[in-house]
Amino acid sequence: MIEFVHISKTYDGKTFVIKDISVQVKEGEFFVLVGPSGCGKSTLLRMIAGLESITSGQLKIAGREMNNVEPSERHLSMVFQNYALYPHLTVQDNILLGLYKSKISKVEKRKRCSEVAELLDLTHCLNKKPRHLSGGQRQRVALARAIVSQKPICLMDEPLSNLDAKLRTHMRSYIRQLQRQLGMTIIYVTHDQVEAMTMADRMMILHEGKIQQIGDPLYVYNNPNNTFVASFIGSPPINMARVHKLNDLFLLQQEWIVKVAHHVQADNKYGTIAVRPEHIRLAHENEPHVWLAVTHVERLGTETLVTLKLTEQDEWIARWQGQHSIEIGQQVRISINDEHVLFFDEEGKRIAKEGEEHAVYDKTNN
Repeated sequence: MIEFVHISKTYDGKTFVIKDISVQVKEGEFFVLVGPSGCGKSTLLRMIAGLESITSGQLKIAGREMNNVEPSERHLSMVFQNYALYPHLTVQDNILLGLYKSKISKVEKRKRCSEVAELLDLTHCLNKKPRHLSGGQRQRVALARAIVSQKPICLMDEPLSNLDAKLRTHMRSYIRQLQRQLGMTIIYVTHDQVEAMTMADRMMILHEGKIQQIGDPLYVYNNPNNTFVASFIGSPPINMARVHKLNDLFLLQQEWIVKVAHHVQADNKYGTIAVRPEHIRLAHENEPHVWLAVTHVERLGTETLVTLKLTEQDEWIARWQGQHSIEIGQQVRISINDEHVLFFDEEGKRIAKEGEEHAVYDKTNN
């Protein structure tokens, strides 16, 4: 188990790159740190590895404080963004590099290398140099080097960012299956919210060095704490618009009244409503609806993305399954179910539905 206790990091004593981070990563968990560039996720990973000092707070691994422990004594491995393979060494030598100074016998080293090469389908590459390998094979060599050390914790810093889209999809599944098979604790850094959603047991969203939300990916997707989390998680991004309250209704730009009965406890006069693209649907003739003009259409085969002109200032994107014959400029009849509308106050914090528990940490967190 890895535990952060009020961890902070500053380089100049004024600006905090990491500010008051407290969270527990469970043994055998695939924990993802996700956020935009510059949010502090890689810095946090380097602090776990011992490559960055900790300004304040405690880092504990298996209950032991690690603040001043040397990186070599932390019993963890790391996979880097650029793979960090030595071009003059063979694949086998690159894999065994971390065991060079260990007291393990040569027979045991060769056995471990053979086992991990078979596990990662690298047996036929052991005598090749990295320049003769594809991007996916190089990534597997970097993974093999981390696995062969048999350390219980593996840190991964955007390991798939140099791969093409198709190979990234394959490697996401590959790494996740490998983690389950080996039972390793993995802390994975990425700015790609698709990677976070598809790989994580739990994920922590960071912004400007602060925790925005921690939880199961689907919980975070359906119950974002604030407008930042709502807009960052999800592709296409969530639709938002400013509203003001009128009795028990919310009036959108003087043009569209949205009835959100479960938000009547909201005291704010102004706020923001948000709706996921998949929750905007074509309305039946006899149900409440609004007519909106189509400004753009993307036909992806299995689904269709339709951009709709909501108001003079706002456009929303709808995601509809299948193939739809809709043209730009066409007026379409749109409806949204009340329960799918999220409401945020003037400060961007989500107002919980009636009877819903709402906090920065969900029930799966300590």
